[in-house]
Parts: sequence; C-alpha cells; structure tokens
Amino acid sequence: MKKVEATYPPSEKFKSTGRFVQRTYSGKELSKIADLVQHPAEGSVYAAVSFYAMGGAIASVGKRDTAFFFRDARYILGIQSVWTDDCAAKVNREWVQERFQSIKPITRGSFVNFPISNLPNYEREYFGGSAPTLNRINRKYDPFNVFTFPQGLK
Repeated sequence: MKKVEATYPPSEKFKSTGRFVQRTYSGKELSKIADLVQHPAEGSVYAAVSFYAMGGAIASVGKRDTAFFFRDARYILGIQSVWTDDCAAKVNREWVQERFQSIKPITRGSFVNFPISNLPNYEREYFGGSAPTLNRINRKYDPFNVFTFPQGLK
C-alpha cells in the first residue's frame, strides 16, 4: 500500500474497493460496469473501474494453502474515486460504496487490500472458507488481541 500511496501527490485522496470475478460477463453486464464511472462523484478528479488479472501463479496454489482464499477468481474488479479537496471525501466515499453495492451481486468475495466500510460478515467476504482457520491461528498467536483493527480477525 505504501508503494501505491507514493504514486499519489500528498494532496490527493482516494477510495478503492474490489471484488472477485469468477466468470465471463455478457456485453450487457460489461456495459453496466462501464456506466458505473460515467458520472463521477462531485469533487472527483478521477474515477475508474479496473480489472486486475489473476490466474497463473496465483491459481497454482490451493485456496486453503494460504490466507488468500479466492485464488480461483479470474479477475479483481476494482472501483476507485480520487479527490483533492477534503470537503469532497464523504460524497466520494459514498459514491464508491454505491458502486460496490452494484457489483456485489455479480462477484464473490471482497479483496482485503481494498477494504470497504460496513461490510456485513467481512471475515467471510475477505477470507472465504479460510476464516475459521485464520481465527484459530489468530487466537493462538495473538490471544490478547494486540493486533486489532475494525475489520480484523475476531
């Protein structure tokens, strides 16, 4: 994240989120996805839909062999908005949240590196079937919950 942050000027702020794509989309679905960024939020200086390719080495490791459960996805579908003025933060975050809700029905699981607020059952969304194992490991190595954050393992 620090490397990504370093590519932005200090005055620039952004919100990104991403979900996993398991299948090929129809032309109609792709058109709806493209439409998501046709009207950026007020104060936005950049809005994007991105597809991050998966497969290859990512898919060669079993989904239960690491914490990264959604290895079988074809892509990560990302949504991003960038703004420079602090007063635009709220509306841009809401804009990303709305688009997240639009892509949720056609995707499965959320990419933990692009966290999204108010995600119900976030452990399952981020870690899939690995969540119970990760929680057992967390209880063993962090019994006092020192490493905690709002969407961390319970």
